[in-house]
Amino acid sequence: MLLAGRKQHYIPQHLLRGFEASKSGKNSQVVVFKRGAAPYTSATEGVAAQRDFYSPPGDGESDTLDDVITRFESECFNPFLDRARAASDGELIDADVAATVVVHLTVRAAHLRGSFAQLAQRLIANFGSVLGERNQLREFMEVDSNDPGSRVSTEIKRTLDEVGLTSVSPKDRSFLEQLARFRFREKFDLVVPSLIPFIREQLSAIHGALPETLERGHLLALQKSLVQENRVNALKRLQWRVISVKSPAHLLLPDCVAIAADDSGEMHPYAMRSDEEITLVAMPIDAKKVLVGFVSHELPDMSDLNANFAKCSLEFFVGSAKDPCVEALTRHIGEAIKDISDGLIEDDLSPIRPAQIPCHSSGKSSSKAVRVEFASTTNKNARTIKAIQRIASEQCSDSEVDRIDLILVARDVPGEVARMYGRPLSAYETYAVTPGTVEILATPTSPQLRVIVPAKILQLLFVRDTNLSRSAANLVRLLLGRASYYDLWLAKVVPHFQGRLFTAKERFTLELAQRFLSHNYAAWVAAPAVQMADIRDGEPTSAKAISVSVATIETARRQFLDHRNVDTMLADVQPALDVLFGTIAAYCGLHAGKSLDISPTSETGRCIADTSLWEWLMLFDRDLRNHLNQIRQASPTLVVVQSIAEHVERVLWQFGILLSDTDEGRLWVDVSDEERLVVLRHILSS
Repeated sequence: MLLAGRKQHYIPQHLLRGFEASKSGKNSQVVVFKRGAAPYTSATEGVAAQRDFYSPPGDGESDTLDDVITRFESECFNPFLDRARAASDGELIDADVAATVVVHLTVRAAHLRGSFAQLAQRLIANFGSVLGERNQLREFMEVDSNDPGSRVSTEIKRTLDEVGLTSVSPKDRSFLEQLARFRFREKFDLVVPSLIPFIREQLSAIHGALPETLERGHLLALQKSLVQENRVNALKRLQWRVISVKSPAHLLLPDCVAIAADDSGEMHPYAMRSDEEITLVAMPIDAKKVLVGFVSHELPDMSDLNANFAKCSLEFFVGSAKDPCVEALTRHIGEAIKDISDGLIEDDLSPIRPAQIPCHSSGKSSSKAVRVEFASTTNKNARTIKAIQRIASEQCSDSEVDRIDLILVARDVPGEVARMYGRPLSAYETYAVTPGTVEILATPTSPQLRVIVPAKILQLLFVRDTNLSRSAANLVRLLLGRASYYDLWLAKVVPHFQGRLFTAKERFTLELAQRFLSHNYAAWVAAPAVQMADIRDGEPTSAKAISVSVATIETARRQFLDHRNVDTMLADVQPALDVLFGTIAAYCGLHAGKSLDISPTSETGRCIADTSLWEWLMLFDRDLRNHLNQIRQASPTLVVVQSIAEHVERVLWQFGILLSDTDEGRLWVDVSDEERLVVLRHILSS
């Protein structure tokens, strides 16, 4: 039995001796380089060693972990290292043994334990700062994701499982999960302040226990296996050779022992690399030779080895001479771990764009004239054409003008839409297009947009009443803004739909979402031209539209309890939802564009609050503002768009109306009676 001492080396002395700078009797000495300190010479006995690093002294009867590691060194590592040092330049080395040695040395090193400590400390510190920024915390906790695998969704499912809802049907269970998640989204900003002290206390406790936790985890992993088989198998696919280097003059030994690169060529400590990414591994075996594993047929470039060894070191590296050029490399110690931690923070704790007011594009204008035509029953007016083209040139970009097939001025907008599609319009469709509309046209190349404007509105452009003429111009701006949104929708959202089959419920909510998102964007675009007086004057109209919509939905709910016809119910509710969401979305867009908060004391705000939807409105406004940023700066994912469409269901819950899909692929409606409605509304207001 080997009886190991208490000073235990996490980098074997046999490897350290290959970087000998001098010798004192039988003791080899190396030069130790640390960041911010002068290099010093030390015997290998005192380098890369720590008291009881692996285990305290044993009882002499059973092996300690350090005994097991010492035996591995003498039986496997030392003979391999001797053979590798004796190999000629470029000689092929046994891949099995080379992979085993590299995996063992990197996993056992203090570098791994220290790196995880630094990463964890930075993540904890940054998470602590995230607590002060609710948007970041929302992102980290995946509060606004409707992904079934999100943190919040997973926790809700776990909680419901613990409650033991064995008698609940799958449909009801799905609704409960959706209800809990949406309500959590609405209440999050109100609940967070009370949770922050507790979270900070827990973070402090984690931070204090971190060193002991990491040490225990490291030792348990080593006790389980000194060599991880999956990592060895990944490295065995490389070809391994010993390379003699002339430049640099002498190699350094990093405290991570080996470094690795992926296809990008960026070097990191091998132990911090994913096996699938690795294309190159380099481990110095003495001051003149390096063990290299690589996938290519040609030897990789070795010119920057020392710089990479320094960068990948955590606390120190070892050399065979006090070289000023080498000493200069000490400033790079720790850079690789910092890069890795920065990447983790960027991925996991990165701040999302907050629900801020988006900035309007400066100088957005078109040099192209949009095509304006008049329906056959409408008198052509050159002054009207110029007025429309002027507004379009000020508001639309060239690409948006290119997407517009034409702007059609018509006395009978529903009639023009019906002729365009070759069929009569439903009552809902007639209502929806009467104030003016933007229709998407399929073409052999790319979809085009047709804007149809009521002629009677355009007649007001030239009246003496400035309020009326400004209102008419604003209507044109709103329609053009909707066209601009559909241009973005076709370019950035539709590609996410390719190959996706939607359920009837998804189609219903997404269709409404497309419309109200276009109203939101259009109001935001038109906002700079809208005067504050227009906003004040529009409050009664918005409030009236909302109250009528709410009353219509409530009436449809009561009537359904008598007739029980789903199609009739949907036909009654859809126009009201369209008005409700279109009005509120436009109201939110106008306030975002004017840098205004929505007030609960305004007529519109009071109307929504009276329906117990104020908390929902705050969340809806937040989601809309984020969507404005996303669709202008990036491509919103399908999950993001579906999350916004889910607001349709949330509002219907307020009236006891629940949407679902039948097994036959149809949209189904369940409506609560008065007693259940009281319970549901209590949940939604708690």
